[in-house]
Amino acid sequence: MELDRPFIEKRDFPVKRRGFDPEAVAAHLATLADRFDALQRPPRSESLAGAASDRVRVIVEAAERSVADMGHEAEVERGRILDASHREADEHLAHVARATASMLERVALLEQEFAALLDVVRTSATRLTAELAALEGAVQELRETPSPPAPEIEREPPPPDADGARLIALNMALSGTPREETERYLAENFDTIDLNGLLDDVYVRADQ
Repeated sequence: MELDRPFIEKRDFPVKRRGFDPEAVAAHLATLADRFDALQRPPRSESLAGAASDRVRVIVEAAERSVADMGHEAEVERGRILDASHREADEHLAHVARATASMLERVALLEQEFAALLDVVRTSATRLTAELAALEGAVQELRETPSPPAPEIEREPPPPDADGARLIALNMALSGTPREETERYLAENFDTIDLNGLLDDVYVRADQ
């Protein structure tokens, strides 16, 4: 039989004449039931402490799980970042290596072109130096060589007759010699000739 408050406060006892006072017995049983209930219930402070302890334990366990999950996610993210960094570093190194190789090839080509150009410049400088030396020698020889005397122009002696004077006058007129110069020349070499008439005839013929 279960011991509880209804069982303790039971009042259906058999009645006898000289027994206990029913009201006193009922009051005593009620007090006993109250104490029994109090013993059955845990103290309120202990209940709150237990509930708080359970709640704290749940929170701590949840926090630990969250921390563990975060640690796992952080580890995964760290691995992903490291892999991406390694790939980027490898790609960058490969790009730098290709650029360096291309630059070295261009430098080698430039060195070859510069060497060829330098050879051309040296050859041209040598040739120009030789030509300049030869030119200086030729100029020096020209300076040291005396100038030949100017040749003297020998004039043919005029013929002694008027026909010779006419022929000379006509030749000078056709050559563009002014009349005054022709007249002066004839006067110096022919004394007995009519120069005015001869020159008029000659220069008229020359103008035709």
